[in-house]
Amino acid sequence: MSELITLKCMTPYQPTQGVEGVPNALFLQSNEGADWYRSQVYFNADTLKVAYRADGVIYDSDHDVSRLVPVGLSVSEVLLENVPANYEQPTVQTVGKWRYVDGRIEAVPEFNVVLAERQRNLLMKSATARITALVEAQEDGDITPEEETELTALRAYRTALRRMDVTKPEWPENPLAK
Repeated sequence: MSELITLKCMTPYQPTQGVEGVPNALFLQSNEGADWYRSQVYFNADTLKVAYRADGVIYDSDHDVSRLVPVGLSVSEVLLENVPANYEQPTVQTVGKWRYVDGRIEAVPEFNVVLAERQRNLLMKSATARITALVEAQEDGDITPEEETELTALRAYRTALRRMDVTKPEWPENPLAK
């Protein structure tokens, strides 16, 4: 295997020659002046290519370098043994979950906390909406014994969610899921 390639900070530019017959093409070059399209032939076939921000957050990846469009990003090759088994191609929802650091891909622990907070907030909102409806029925004197039991369970569930440590989430059983 040849040396692993890294191209830093790919930015648009307009080449001065050799682009006849290529209207509206987006040309990119690294901060060292390497042309994106001409550099692609130097990437190894058996590596994962990652496009990432200056802070290492991965925005895109593929085994085929020609599928990347790294505008404003850097691109590096990663040996397959340095890619975690649970690595997933970034999506709009998961950008920020992985970062490139010194030739390897690693998970961003803070991302999982953000996801847990987001999920907890959605579950609390859903529980609160049902609690509100049951409290109104209770105030109207129109609540059934089954609904009283449900109200008690939902309040306990919401409290458990609120007190849950999102850095190590242990999700309480959702009474709405029954």
